[in-house]
Order: sequence, then structure tokens, then C-alpha cells
Amino acid sequence: MTTSFRSRLLTDDSVALPDPPLPTPELLADAERVLNGRWLLVGQEYHLGPDPDWRVNPSSDKEWQIAQHKHYFGRNLLHGLLATGDPAYLRCWSGLLRSWLATMGTGFIAVSDAQVEALRLRSWVESLLLLRQAHARGLLDPAGGVDPVDDDLLRVWLDRMGVEARYVSTHLKPVRNHRTFQLHSVFLVGVCVPQAPGAQDLVADAVRLLTDNLLRELLPDGVHVEMATHYHQLVAEAALDVAALAARNGIALDPLLLERIHAATVWSAWLQWPDGHIPLLGDSDDGDHRQLLLRAGDLYADPSLTWAGSLGSGGRPPAATSRDFPDAGYLVLTDGWGQGPPAFARRTHVLVDAARLGEGAHSHYDALSLVLHCDGVPALVDPGRYTYSGEPVDGVDWRHTFKSTRAHNTVTVDGRDQTRYLSRNKHGPDAEVVGRVVHVGREGDWVAAAVRSREYTPTHARVVVFVRRQYLLVLDRVRPPDAERGLVEHTAELAWHLPASCVPDLRPLAGGAGSVTTAVRRAPAQLLVNAPGRAGVRVDSGWVSTRYGVKVAAPVVRARLRGTADLILVTVIAPRTTGVVLDAVTALADGCPCWRVQLRVDGVPFADRVWFPPEAGRVSTPEGVRADVGGRFLLVRTDAGERAVWATGERVAGLSAGGRDVPLDQSGHPG
Repeated sequence: MTTSFRSRLLTDDSVALPDPPLPTPELLADAERVLNGRWLLVGQEYHLGPDPDWRVNPSSDKEWQIAQHKHYFGRNLLHGLLATGDPAYLRCWSGLLRSWLATMGTGFIAVSDAQVEALRLRSWVESLLLLRQAHARGLLDPAGGVDPVDDDLLRVWLDRMGVEARYVSTHLKPVRNHRTFQLHSVFLVGVCVPQAPGAQDLVADAVRLLTDNLLRELLPDGVHVEMATHYHQLVAEAALDVAALAARNGIALDPLLLERIHAATVWSAWLQWPDGHIPLLGDSDDGDHRQLLLRAGDLYADPSLTWAGSLGSGGRPPAATSRDFPDAGYLVLTDGWGQGPPAFARRTHVLVDAARLGEGAHSHYDALSLVLHCDGVPALVDPGRYTYSGEPVDGVDWRHTFKSTRAHNTVTVDGRDQTRYLSRNKHGPDAEVVGRVVHVGREGDWVAAAVRSREYTPTHARVVVFVRRQYLLVLDRVRPPDAERGLVEHTAELAWHLPASCVPDLRPLAGGAGSVTTAVRRAPAQLLVNAPGRAGVRVDSGWVSTRYGVKVAAPVVRARLRGTADLILVTVIAPRTTGVVLDAVTALADGCPCWRVQLRVDGVPFADRVWFPPEAGRVSTPEGVRADVGGRFLLVRTDAGERAVWATGERVAGLSAGGRDVPLDQSGHPG
């Protein structure tokens, strides 16, 4: 028989509650495992039976026990109950919760600074919302005279929510994501569980402190300050939860905070890959921003968020094709947003990381890296995080391995990280991105920047050009200081990380002017690397981790060059299904570094000539190209008749070809 307290609690309509999280196949599979006494956390599974010892960690990784005490299992078991109607899920949930409440005190996982308590509170609130659904469907009625969810359990549980919420509010992290998670949970308990002790005070404190923290944590362009896509998602979801729940219940929030949360969801829309997954920048697992974007589209009446969240099946595409995020330093390049889901999925999406090193310890040493998704699949990838443990396994510090510069699509100088790794959560002085210039054009885009490190003396400069939004041209130069030129040898190692499913091989081609062009075959995108003949180009083995604690081998194309002068490498990358075919990349002896890219667009031949001058100066060629180049590059496209048809570059003046002025690509929609 339904008890009065349970009935009042689970039918209370005095508060406009949020919707509980939706079940996923992975979540339901976890519920079935826990029902059978098996616990799979952070990539490690243990059989603990029906009555686990909550104080014992079966794993050597402390993250395992931290994950266990966040109580995601409870939410998952109640999803299992709703999905199957099997009361065994309810009995398991009740038994585990009773056991934990009787055994554990607040603050047991002391190393988490109340983060565990905060995320456990969120799980408890979600479980309460699911219990309401189960009650409405008659799934809580006792069977065989035994009531798994009685008044005593619910009263003890709600009292503990109030105790833990107050504990969290008095043990807040000073800044960033942990503080946001903590305050989000305090806000949830205060609003969603008005029966908890001190609920009204919890709401007022959480709103005041969240406003201050989120305005510091989310940059004006919406990017999270830790520069990790996983943590951006978690913070954006928490912030949007607060905004939506406040709107439902008439709780006033600072307009600037609402604007900043909107900006965070806009960044989510732009960073998301066309298949709905995310690039693994910084400490990241794979994520899914679609529900976040759909909810934000509704809350802010923003059809571009709905378009991104629905993968092109609803809403309206953003007005801009590419977009700069200048406060963080990211640039997203696309060839459009598609017209419906099939075209959306085939889009070309490039994320260039010309960003500052993130605050805290979740950023990686990946300045000037880029990732690429095209033709419906990832083509160039980031490694993810794999582990937070700094303990070596078989002599390998995997925490360092995944954070290292060599694990990203950039250039490693002299075999050193851009920023020195000291321990799993500490590093030396930040590498700096300097001289960053972005052009978002009408027909093409580019970014030019350099990274300056305290770990070595040369400077690595990179130019990434999205040539007419058809293919990528990447120019890399490692330049020693004047005092070392001609005297001190340095090394530059370029890396392109391919998906784990790829099995590439290399084909050398003529490269011109003492260079060799290497074509990477059987890769998701056309990829050609031009380097001096003395450079070694090879396929190496790297790693990718889309889920914490699980890593898989993945191929890496590496080009290594050594010398006492400027070290220059040129890469061209093109999707396979957009009508672009890359035929050759040839170095030319033009008096300053120059290359010719031969390509066909829908069968029509073109040639792109690109200059990468070491200093500002005059470009003049026998073919009649004339220009003053005050920046780092110039690119001119000619057709089969050698007529210049398009050009772009940095600080270019007086451009002409064959005696005719050639207009440069103009700035387009600023995004």
C-alpha cells in the first residue's frame, strides 16, 4: 500500500521540475551489470556482488572509487526499472541506497573537495525525478508484502540530501568547473527538493555564487577557460540546467549570465562534429552535445542551435560558414551547414587550435594543432585523455603521453613538449601563441600564428588556409633565432594522427627543388606532405582514447626534419567526396619558399601557387605575378589558361598577374 509520505513527496506539484535524463543503451547496459553485481567504471570491471563494501576500492586507480560514489548506478537502475518494469531493479536500487546511507558519512572521498558529494546530489535528484515517473506508472507498489521504497528510506534520504547540499556549499572549490558542478547541485536540491532542510537558502546562495563563477569560467566568446571540450560540455550543461530551471520557477538571473550561457551553447554548436560527436580537445572523452543544443535552442529561441542539435533536420543554419572565437583562440572552418541531414553529415569541419593554454590542468600541449571531420567520418583526430593517473605502467607515464605535443597534430621542436610536463596536474611555464591573425573570407579562410616556448629557442609558425573552402593547405616553419642560424641544429617533427580504423601506406612522389612529396594512401582524406628530401616520413603508432581508461592503437604520419636553418614542411589535405582531387605538390625555386599545388575541381584543372616568405618583401615571378607581401603568405590560383582567378594572403598589396590587378578574397560574414 502506498504510504502517505511517499505519495506526498512523489506527487508534489509545487515546483516546476526538470525532465529527467533520457536513457541510453550504455546506461541500460550498466544497470543490468549492477543488477548482477558487476561494476564497470573508468574502463575496469569488478564483481562485487549484491552488497559491496563501499569503503574498499578494488582498483589501483582512485578514479574508480570516485566514480562509484557519484551514484550514477542509482539513476541507471531506475532507468532499468522504467524500461523493463522488472521490480528487481527497484529492489537493487533500494538495497544499495540503504546500505550506502547506513555505512557512509559525508566527505569520505576527501581528495575530491566535495566534487563527489556534488555529483552524487545530482544523481540523487535525477533518481527522485525517475521515482516520480515510476510511482505514476504504479511500479513502486510492494510485491510479496515487502516495500523496497518505504517512508523511512525516503525520509533518511531527503535529510541526507539537505546535509550533503550544505556540506557542498561550505566546501566549495575556489574556481572553475568543480565549483560550478558543486553549486549546480546545491541549486538542484534547493529547487527540486523543497522538503530538504534549508532549501530556500540553498537556492539563494547558489544563484549568487554561480553567477560570479560562470562569468569568470566562460569567456565572452562562450569557450570554457580550461580548453577541454569534455569539460566545456559538462559546464555548459550545468549552466543551461540552471537557466532553464530558473525560468520555469520564476527565479531571476543576471542578464549577462544568460547571455554568457547562450554563447557557451553557440560554441558547442560550432565545435560539434557533423556526426554529433565531439573532437577530443584537452582532457576529453567522446561527448554528445545534441540534447544540450536542442534545449538551448528552445530556451533562447535560437534556430541555429536547433539546426546543430538536430543535425540539420530542424531549425535554421547559422548565417556564417566559418567562425573565429577570439577570446579563446579557436577557429572553426566549414564548407557550409548543409541542407538537411545527409548534407549536414558530409560537411567538412576543421577546428584549429590557436588558443592559449587552458587554466587548470585539463589542457594539453597542443598549440596550433587542428582536427578534421569530412565525408561523414573523422579524418584527423585528437587523442583524448585516457587517464588521470600519473603512476607509470610498464615504464610509461600515460598521463604525460596523452598530454604531450607529439600526441597532437602539430610540430614538436627538438623532441620537447611546448609546455613542460611536471606531474599529472602540474606543468611549467605556459607556451604562448603569438602573432595570431584570422581571416574569415567570402570564399576562403585562414589563420596564421606562432607558438613561443620556454623549452626550446626556435619559434614554430603555422599558416592554415582553407583554400576556397575546398581543401586545407598547412604551412609549417620552425625558425631558430638569428644567433643560432647556421650553427646549431634543431629538429622539427610534424604529426598527423589518423583514426584507429585507418591502415594507411605511403607513396613517394616527385617533389621538386630537392624535396619529396609523400602521398598518404588509404586514409579518410587525401593527404600529401612535401618536405626536403632529407626528411624522414613514416607511419608510426599512436593512441586514441574516446572513453576514460580505454585506449586503442591508431596510426600517425610523421615527418622529421633536422638542420641549422629554417625547417619547412607543407601539407595539403582534401576531402574525397567534394569533387576535389589533389594531383601534386611541388616545391619551386623562386627565390623565396614557394610551392605549386595542382588540383582538379569537378574535373576542371587549377594550380595554386603559394609563397611562404621568411621576411616581408616583394614577390616577383617570370610568369608575371607581382605583389608586396607584408605578412606570412600569399596564394594565387590560376586556371588552365594561366589566368589568375582567386587570391588570398596576409597583408598583401599591389597584387597583379600578367599585368592585370588581381583582387584578394574579401572578409566575409564575421560570424
